[in-house]
Amino acid sequence: QLVGEVLPFIQREFGGAACPELTALGGSSFGGIATLAACMRHPGVWGSALVESPSLWFAEEKFLKEDLKQYTGPWPQYMYVGMGTKEFTGTRLKELQAAKQLEAGQAADKLVAGYVPALQEMLQAQGLGKDRLVCEVEEGAAHTESAWAGRLPHALQHLTRTWWAPVFKHNAANLYFTVPRKLRAGGDMLLFLNQARSSTLASAAAVQLHLGFNNWCPGLGLVKQVMTPALQAAAG
Repeated sequence: QLVGEVLPFIQREFGGAACPELTALGGSSFGGIATLAACMRHPGVWGSALVESPSLWFAEEKFLKEDLKQYTGPWPQYMYVGMGTKEFTGTRLKELQAAKQLEAGQAADKLVAGYVPALQEMLQAQGLGKDRLVCEVEEGAAHTESAWAGRLPHALQHLTRTWWAPVFKHNAANLYFTVPRKLRAGGDMLLFLNQARSSTLASAAAVQLHLGFNNWCPGLGLVKQVMTPALQAAAG
């Protein structure tokens, strides 16, 4: 369903990319295992994979010790694996203290955090070098959405670092282009202006856009944006 229904829906309704280089999949907890499994079951579909706090303890570690170990197919070009050092105790500290089970909880923390270097070693042996694979064990981080959100910017910086290059290349002859290509009323969008295609824009340090809906309406919307160094580097 993910490949046969969800991806085509995203491509059709939101202008999602059809090429693997611009397609990513990610998940946390059991979703982390699901992400790894989807990459193994559908190799070549995903260009990047985000794996947060994967539940590798599941089924007595069978997925880690058997399925992943025996896999010989290709992996996405870029992968990020994140985990915290307090995945177990971070969300149940009071309960463990009350039950005098804190030591057991800390042992579980150590076990879970240890999955990352084990997974890293396995993926590296299967061809993912340091330029393709980033693994992070965050000190003090728990099994929570806030922990995953905190690591997300770093993860995206790695996973999407090549995304803009083909987009800029494809639109090199255009004065402007939007992302997504197919705009929807009320939806978010990105507008890119190509300074290289305009003598007026070439010397501009910033651009002001007066936006309207269906009819131009001064004052309805005003956006001022300076081109970021990250996009300048990608465009260059």
